[in-house]
Amino acid sequence: MFLSSAQRRTGAGLGLAAAVALAVVAGGQLLRPRPHVKFNHARASWACAACEPVLVPGSAEPPAIRDELPQESVAPAQPPRAEAVTLGQAFDSSAFLRAAGLSEADAQRWAKRLQAVTHDARLLPNHTLLLYRAPDTGALRGLRYDLGARTSVVLETLGAGAVLVRPQAIRYQTRRVALALALSRGFSQDVEAHGLSPAMIASIRQAFAYVYPLDFAPPSSVLKVVYEQRMSSDGLYRRPEEFKAASLSAAGRNYVVLRFGDGVAPRIRDEHGRVTGPTFLRYPLRFDYVSSGFSFGRYHPILHRFRPHLGVDLAARYGTPVRAIGDGEIESAQWESELGRCVRVRHADGLVTLYGHLSWVKRDIRPGVRVKAGQVIGLVGSSGLSTGAHLHFAVIKNGRYVNPMTVRLEEANEIPDNLRPRFRSFRQQYLGALNQVEPPYHEVVSVETAEGETPSPSSVRKTPLAEAQNVEQPSVPEESGPEPIMADREGQSRIR
Repeated sequence: MFLSSAQRRTGAGLGLAAAVALAVVAGGQLLRPRPHVKFNHARASWACAACEPVLVPGSAEPPAIRDELPQESVAPAQPPRAEAVTLGQAFDSSAFLRAAGLSEADAQRWAKRLQAVTHDARLLPNHTLLLYRAPDTGALRGLRYDLGARTSVVLETLGAGAVLVRPQAIRYQTRRVALALALSRGFSQDVEAHGLSPAMIASIRQAFAYVYPLDFAPPSSVLKVVYEQRMSSDGLYRRPEEFKAASLSAAGRNYVVLRFGDGVAPRIRDEHGRVTGPTFLRYPLRFDYVSSGFSFGRYHPILHRFRPHLGVDLAARYGTPVRAIGDGEIESAQWESELGRCVRVRHADGLVTLYGHLSWVKRDIRPGVRVKAGQVIGLVGSSGLSTGAHLHFAVIKNGRYVNPMTVRLEEANEIPDNLRPRFRSFRQQYLGALNQVEPPYHEVVSVETAEGETPSPSSVRKTPLAEAQNVEQPSVPEESGPEPIMADREGQSRIR
């Protein structure tokens, strides 16, 4: 039988398709285990030694694929390298970015996005930048520009010319340091040898001023101190160290001082909450004599009638400095009719002191300003209804005038009953920190929960960025910026 070429091709195609279908069906029948056949999975194998093993129920490993090699594990991307720069002068942002390695188009694009947040085409002096670079090529991948010590702007490239910009808070954390040291050579030499800052040394000395003379502590004495400092997570910004507690073991006795100020003015107190030093001046000035005392029925020398005199008149020379007798806040500083130029200071626990007939009031003495005990607020005069130079001094306690010569002013600085639980918790916390360290020298540093958010670069290194110095700079006036730590700190350079 003869077939045409078309018929032969068609028949061959049909035959091939039928063969494939038969093979599939047969394969399915062959691979399907019969019900009456018992399968031993532990010994299941194919008779054909040339065939690859297959995955059967109960097996632990997948079948190997012929000619496939195991792929190498993908290494994680390396974090960017951070370079810290503090600007010594104003820079045009686009010019600075070009000097940092961006192309003309990318520099303008980044500068435009940055200006949309900062509303300024310049990078201002004394501000800090972190440049994030690829660790292998050094290409600029992002930057952080600090608007101040609290807020920054972050830019990062997403590729294909896209730039993401976002403002964010600079993250701060509290660093607590507890240390113990033996005073073998004297207080000043020992604390300086262990790197305490001059401000902290002064705080420790002041805390013990009315407790024990540190400079005369015997060689066997042991000093323990706890202080705290708020600093940004990257270390670029830090607040002054704040003294919290200390103890001194000297001459067989132990002295404890705590700086407590939760709800009241911070004061140096002992472990029982008592203020260690004088809290109020006994008198606000050096006077010659008391010309009129406190009375509810004094004969007025000008009005010629009896009326209350709710204060004392302290006669002094014209122009004698008048001082606030305690820490507080200026409540008013104005002319008050018969009292003339008068200043009122509001202290803690409902206590107010009044200073009248002044000839002059300091310019910075105005409502809301905080003053310290002994701070000059004005000068003695004879303003208002007065017959001569003197100070009218009055004390108001819980809304009632009291005799300034007999009132116990120290009571106003005792810890109020409602704050005593807080003080007990404060004392327990910091005495526990003092007990963690032991002489001759021991230091424990802990970091408390941070606030805000900020990138955490893996490393910060010093960078010259010398080419940035050649950028033409606009003439701008000096502007105040953030207060970074010392410019010679490791890991930060200063561009001028």
